[in-house]
Amino acid sequence: MRNNGVTFPVICKQTIAHGSKSAHEMVLIFNERGLHVCKAPCVVQSFVNHNAVLHKVFVVGNSYHIC
Repeated sequence: MRNNGVTFPVICKQTIAHGSKSAHEMVLIFNERGLHVCKAPCVVQSFVNHNAVLHKVFVVGNSYHIC
């Protein structure tokens, strides 16, 4: 993670995102000791405090749409 610029705190969530009861479950991890709670397969990304403002970007080929 460190080699790829991922810094703590991180969010860990399952890669299955549709149709599962746990699709919206995620864990906020503050340091390496907390990584044991992540269950593969999963996505880990740096947590960025966005103050409740989110922008979703959809990209297809060279086209994109910001919501």
